Amino acid sequence: MPMGNVGRPRDLTRNATAHRRTLMAVSKAFYERPLTEADPHRVGPGKVDGKYFAFTGNTHYGVQNLEYDPYLERWWMGVYQGTKPQYPNYLMFAVDAKDGPRYQSLTGLDGEKGLLLPLAQDGLLDEATGIRGWNRDASVGIQSLDNGLYYLAEQTKIDGQQASEITLETCTGDAENPFVPVTEDFEYSWQPGAVYTEGDETRFAGSAWRAAWWTQNQRPGDENGPWQEIISTDDGTAVWTPTRIFTAGEVVEHDGTTWTAKWWTRNQEPGDPPGAGSTTEGMRWSPSPPPGSTTHTCSTWTGRSTSEMTSSRGRGA
Repeated sequence: MPMGNVGRPRDLTRNATAHRRTLMAVSKAFYERPLTEADPHRVGPGKVDGKYFAFTGNTHYGVQNLEYDPYLERWWMGVYQGTKPQYPNYLMFAVDAKDGPRYQSLTGLDGEKGLLLPLAQDGLLDEATGIRGWNRDASVGIQSLDNGLYYLAEQTKIDGQQASEITLETCTGDAENPFVPVTEDFEYSWQPGAVYTEGDETRFAGSAWRAAWWTQNQRPGDENGPWQEIISTDDGTAVWTPTRIFTAGEVVEHDGTTWTAKWWTRNQEPGDPPGAGSTTEGMRWSPSPPPGSTTHTCSTWTGRSTSEMTSSRGRGA
């Protein structure tokens, strides 16, 4: 579903750029044609599907690149960075496709109302405005290749001439560094149509995941789903994650403390009380002894007297 966009003109004297106007158009396959500089064309649907807004704060000239990502089911928005100090002036924003718009008043547009799309709930958070985004320049170009791979373009110069450099990158899920170049040891990310069976491993949004049972078209992240997020400390100790399954006797690290599972458990955080009306016996985790500690075992008296034990030893029993 290709998307076009238009933004309000640059305005540094008022908050008109607080909401960025975006026009989304649905096209059919016959609208798709190669674009060449020598033979430009203007082909598309006769009218837009709708007009939507996103609260991004201040940007210059609106959304420059708007790309649908089927892997994360979201729209990436690359912009020219704004300059107003009351806003975070991020370079990239995102809207999750599953989040529908709400008709409401729009900030900085003199009481105008419109369909507001909420920004994706990851990335950097500006506490003052609630705006989320990334300091990654995508204004020159971003192209989703699906399966967590992207082409990102950055402006550069070659022999004094303006040019752009394209890099194949993957999404990390890190707010500070959302994309990194693909290297030789790149692990192919989760694919929606692929079949995975118990024990299969993949990567998704910057994390390693292991299948708990047969699965297809189920994205990692569901705390009761087929995928377990696998994280370990430098010494190999498992780090507790909500999606990972643990069984009796397994040791995990959580918030600087090690814990031992009493029985099968999932999505039950170590240290949490067992619930109203329960006792600590109902807790699924017990604190593990610190490294280097000694466990003492007490013996139970069997009822034999000292003289009997001496006599037994004397007979070589």
